[in-house]
Amino acid sequence: MVVSRHSVGHGWVAVEVDWAVERGRSIVVCLFDDSDPAAVHQALAESPRRCRKGSVDTVDFREHMKRRQQLLAKLLDNLSHRPSNG
Repeated sequence: MVVSRHSVGHGWVAVEVDWAVERGRSIVVCLFDDSDPAAVHQALAESPRRCRKGSVDTVDFREHMKRRQQLLAKLLDNLSHRPSNG
């Protein structure tokens, strides 16, 4: 999920986060500006943490782009090898 001035305030984004949280799905928050993830959904207020069975991890792309790309790739690789929970 991307958190930016373009996603804050869009109801469908909060609905997608609700869906993921209710099903215990993992969420990767990508920050591209100073927008507050909690403004999208309260479940995104802090990172890293657990949302029921899922997790919420944040990758901050505002600095060190190359390192953040590597971190995102590692997170996605780990998630792709995790058994599905529903």
